[in-house]
Amino acid sequence: MLSHDSGMHQVVSPAPARKVECRPGRAAMAWLRSLPEHLQPVQLMRGHARVANLLCHRWDDPELALRYLRELLVDVRGCRHGFPGVVASELRALAEHLTWLLRSRPH
Repeated sequence: MLSHDSGMHQVVSPAPARKVECRPGRAAMAWLRSLPEHLQPVQLMRGHARVANLLCHRWDDPELALRYLRELLVDVRGCRHGFPGVVASELRALAEHLTWLLRSRPH
């Protein structure tokens, strides 16, 4: 934040907006390549890189990643427009895969 004195009033400039990553990051690209081909969310990466980047960072914790996927797929706030069909299908496939992994884990 910058401020300067303009006569009797102090003017405060707003902080710069936080940059939202609109391209897949290196970690997200490596994550994509690590997935079996039938699970690779190519359309998610192309059209929703921010979501892909966030999902990639949650992927090592299957419970956290699954919770995030469910939040993306189920509109609990009533204000989301949803993802295009192919992207929603990719997200559902990833959620199903994580569900299978969690059920397969030894307890």
